[in-house]
Amino acid sequence: MPLSGTRAGVCSLADRSATNSAFGRAASKGQAVPLDFVAGLFIFMVLLAYFVIIWDIYSTRYIEHGEGGNLETHAISIAETLVSSPGHPFNWTLAPLEAQSAGLASRPNRLDTYRIAALESMPYAYAKRLLGTDSDFLIKIESPEGARYSTIGHEAVNSTRIVEVTRIATYNGAPAFVKVQLYE
Repeated sequence: MPLSGTRAGVCSLADRSATNSAFGRAASKGQAVPLDFVAGLFIFMVLLAYFVIIWDIYSTRYIEHGEGGNLETHAISIAETLVSSPGHPFNWTLAPLEAQSAGLASRPNRLDTYRIAALESMPYAYAKRLLGTDSDFLIKIESPEGARYSTIGHEAVNSTRIVEVTRIATYNGAPAFVKVQLYE
């Protein structure tokens, strides 16, 4: 028989809190059970481990990609300097070993045979320093048909990465390709 003042099947507030405490929860007071903390900590640790692993994978790829990008950027810079600048000082061909930077152009996009010959006759290590690179290099000056006018540097052998940049200039009044290869 039901208690007075209550209907059958409806629990009072006192009955509900007795039920909650019987299951180890006192949700009405905002208290948590240690099992909640353990579950939350487990989920947090799994997510943290996932992000650490993903971070490690992508940071390694980013570094590798960045190094390749630096090589490409450096090759572009060298090619642009060679075809657009006479070098520093302007008459560096008179004393090539005292030059501060190399340029092959008498005017922008107009190659000078004396500057090419001076860079070509320079020792490789010094030419490398003059171009401002730590990477090995090869500079080829060719006609559009493929005839090679000049080669400066060394061919790449067993290299892991090769970057080639081509610029167009004029050489003895005819179009020419200046190809700059950097490799490691």
